[in-house]
Amino acid sequence: MSYINWFGQQIGFRFEPLRGFIVQLDVEKNQPVTPQSPTRAGIVRDAKWDQFINFTHAAIRDYFMKLTSPPPVRVLQVAYREFPELKGHLPWLIVTKAEAGACGQFDERFALYDDEIIPKDTDAYILNNDLEVFSEDDTSTSMNGLEAFLHLLDKPAYFLVSGEYSCETVGWKPGPLVREADGVEIYERGQFCVFSEGEDPLPWKPVLEDVYAFEEPRAYEIIDTGLIIGSRDPVKTIRAASGAAFGYHDDLDDSWQTVNDQYEESVERLLRALLGDVVPHDFTLSDLLHFVPRDTRLSRIELVYGEKPNSREAVVLVFEDRQTKTLKFF
Repeated sequence: MSYINWFGQQIGFRFEPLRGFIVQLDVEKNQPVTPQSPTRAGIVRDAKWDQFINFTHAAIRDYFMKLTSPPPVRVLQVAYREFPELKGHLPWLIVTKAEAGACGQFDERFALYDDEIIPKDTDAYILNNDLEVFSEDDTSTSMNGLEAFLHLLDKPAYFLVSGEYSCETVGWKPGPLVREADGVEIYERGQFCVFSEGEDPLPWKPVLEDVYAFEEPRAYEIIDTGLIIGSRDPVKTIRAASGAAFGYHDDLDDSWQTVNDQYEESVERLLRALLGDVVPHDFTLSDLLHFVPRDTRLSRIELVYGEKPNSREAVVLVFEDRQTKTLKFF
């Protein structure tokens, strides 16, 4: 609510042209506006009112046009919303930091930060949200997975919240295909770059750490996410990617816990398909029975320990016919 102090009497009104601002006009002489009679409960919408509104609108805009230092974030947010032309005139951007969150156990893909103001000429990357994945013929597809590449960048990175700026894109060109397991493709790490729209994606730099990309988060099965990885340690990378690629929606019939459990089971199945004869350290009997051949009875289960105390290295299944099968832990 804005106010006009009419010779000591407060008259409230809504400053409709600029909802984000509160205006107060102190009237001690003349009559720049016309109060309603006889109660002065409001202001008459006459020619004086239109002139007052136009003057105030121009004065606020002129204030921002002349700024030489940035105002508080919330003030600049309102200014950019109410005066879109200021985005091209003022030398500041409203951004939020682009930093990866902890994706190991299905948490947020990005760390959450408050909006902040930076100059347009700051030596930093202002990024698009997507990752552009290039194939051998240089065609590309927009995918998720940007969080896996942020630590490879050589300067700070931000996402644009408000302002006029041509954002940049991170591109990834995976190396040769190494293998495929249940539809998840595993590549050599390949190369990456940061480029602006309309420019060639150059220069390409080697990817020195394991990375991943996926089409979109899914609720029940990791193999439905369109996951690809560039990795020398597929197990670790798949586990890292699984958090980012998990997506729960409130309109699902099952509870979050049920969906999460089923998704975790799909991750374990994928890893078993990738690694072969392995079981998790906290294996259950059902994990072991998966490796028992049909029409064969399991006689006993033996644990193999390493040199360190309580360091289990494998589990051995001994069948009724004295055949054995050794399962390593992963």
